[in-house]
Amino acid sequence: MSMKSSCGLVVAAPTGRAAVSLECSASPAARLLSYRPDHRAVKSSAKIVHFVRHAEGTHNLAGASESKLPLHHDARLTVKGREQCHDLSISTRNLGVECVIVSPMSRCLETAKLSFPHCYESQEVPFVADENWRETVNYLCDSRQRRTVLKGEYPSVDFNFIDHDDDPLWNHYEDKFGCYKTHTRLRESNDPESLFKRIRSAWQSIFERSEKNIAVVSHSAFFLHQFQPYHQRLQNLIEYGDQDVHSLMTTERFGNCEMRSAVAEPLDSAGG
Repeated sequence: MSMKSSCGLVVAAPTGRAAVSLECSASPAARLLSYRPDHRAVKSSAKIVHFVRHAEGTHNLAGASESKLPLHHDARLTVKGREQCHDLSISTRNLGVECVIVSPMSRCLETAKLSFPHCYESQEVPFVADENWRETVNYLCDSRQRRTVLKGEYPSVDFNFIDHDDDPLWNHYEDKFGCYKTHTRLRESNDPESLFKRIRSAWQSIFERSEKNIAVVSHSAFFLHQFQPYHQRLQNLIEYGDQDVHSLMTTERFGNCEMRSAVAEPLDSAGG
């Protein structure tokens, strides 16, 4: 576990949300500012966001070829991964988190449950599964379980924004490229237009929430495409309001069970 805090094809719109326009603006999805635990001057439209990458999963230990096999379908946490969550939970207890948005992949659901146990067990803090924050869909470890299976295993998580029992995003890329046996290379990570739309939808889901202090449990590659993008299409989707938060979010990739905190402003209140 490590913790950092700064100083200084779109999935169909879930029931109850507006559909995301296919004509996506090139303007930033959000502006990030430095966050301090004693922060008070946060705009009414802004959110405090604690970004958490899932803890160590079985696919993280497997070799490059093995991690793509059915054994790691919707990969689960290792023993070490669960220990990382326990370590992080000591730090999250006093964050004042009001909502946990979590990727519907098993490794993120387990990380959210174990890293925010005080929130999960109280059932007073909503845990919301959001397809937009899932990992880039490349290998079998990035294909999820059926929603009915996940709901049975995580009854305190709200899956109402997951419209499909099966995994239409994985099915889309399997139809496009072929099964895991015939296509062993990247899928969605080589589809910047899909990522562009999904990143914007992911941020929209945050700014639509009424809660002010939000944790987001997601994935290394999905964070990478936002904070350290190599596709030209994804450049400048995130603005940085100061050098401290820029360094925090862009210098290194997220480690397993690492948390980084920032203040996020929506475009209309960020002066953009």
